[in-house]
Amino acid sequence: MEDKPKRSRARIGRTIFETHCIGTRYDSDSHSMVDFNEVVDGRISDCEKATRKMQKKFGTSRAVVSEIHHVKTYISAPIDKFLEIVDERTETEID
Repeated sequence: MEDKPKRSRARIGRTIFETHCIGTRYDSDSHSMVDFNEVVDGRISDCEKATRKMQKKFGTSRAVVSEIHHVKTYISAPIDKFLEIVDERTETEID
């Protein structure tokens, strides 16, 4: 029987949520209503909140989100690799 290499337990993990906002908005260039499917980081709980976010994003009050779908992704990496790619780091001495 072959020995399997030991997996390192020193890992860091994170769950990431995305909200897919599906709806319709007014396009001032074509003067018509157009469908959109935008992805927003985080978990938006209802269409009303998503609508406000899309109105702000598009810069118009004429946007309505009719459906939202959530995607949850779990990611993990060995701590040493994570520290290689991290773009912001704050250290605090605790003892």
